[in-house]
Amino acid sequence: MKELCAKDYRRIASDKLRNSSNAMALNVLLYSLISSFASGFGLGFVLEGPFAFSFINMSKKIDKGQNVDANDLFSGFNKFGDGLLAYLLVSIFEFLWSLLFIIPGIIKSFSYAMTFYILSEKDLTTTEAITESRKIMDGHKWELFCLLLSYLGWHILAIFTFGILEFWIVPKQNMAVYTFYKNITGRLDETNEDIAF
Repeated sequence: MKELCAKDYRRIASDKLRNSSNAMALNVLLYSLISSFASGFGLGFVLEGPFAFSFINMSKKIDKGQNVDANDLFSGFNKFGDGLLAYLLVSIFEFLWSLLFIIPGIIKSFSYAMTFYILSEKDLTTTEAITESRKIMDGHKWELFCLLLSYLGWHILAIFTFGILEFWIVPKQNMAVYTFYKNITGRLDETNEDIAF
């Protein structure tokens, strides 16, 4: 594992996305429209897990220097059941911990943050992936918090663009978190791992 800070992760993410930023912005726009439509019928939660896999898959392709398109937005639906179950279990666990006070719930959300990344690569049950996420995030929760916090200024700035800037911010943040995941698992220099979907 390399000693990197939030600035390093942001730089790597920006470099990786240089040729794919507009394509990813379009995918985030499509995701937002679909998610909003589904939420109007009370079904938004059903899609969040599969879409999480899709965005991880796109991050993997970009990491390998491959192009992404609108079809990639739906690649995670090949693991629809896993995605839905993981989203529900993680949400339930976070809710239960938050009943003890808000802070424990927030801390646990960072413990579970790598669950979808693990499931995208390994043939594990959801509970096994959650357990592994807790293990690999031990000692790294603060780093991830700082990384996400470093994008706060950009998210605030996006408000003044009526949210339009978010379509470019979200892919960079997702790419930075994927880079973080690769680093804490000791694979930051690998760019040729298999695409999961």
